[in-house]
Amino acid sequence: MNFILRIVLLAALLMLLAYALPFVHVHTFKGTLLFVLILSLLNMTLKPLLVLLTIPITIITLGLFLIIINGIMVLIADHFIRGIDIGAGLLGAMAISIILSFANGILSKALDK
Repeated sequence: MNFILRIVLLAALLMLLAYALPFVHVHTFKGTLLFVLILSLLNMTLKPLLVLLTIPITIITLGLFLIIINGIMVLIADHFIRGIDIGAGLLGAMAISIILSFANGILSKALDK
């Protein structure tokens, strides 16, 4: 139940971000929900493989390369979902991933209590 609530709240946050950030364009709430769901699935499946393959680069950059991996996950999800468009390339995707990660951490703390 917490997973579904977290997905809905992150989708609502992404809808709000579309008003605040000029490079995020949301078409429908359904598309945003699907985007957040696909992003969550990518983070559970593909991201661990990418992290494993890029361990040397991650060590050299002291972990900052993980932000790039998160941005790549956002771009992949954006490619598959037509309900949301994230412009500004990798930098825009990295900004969205940082904001969503921060919000997901806050939601995890709030929902676990």
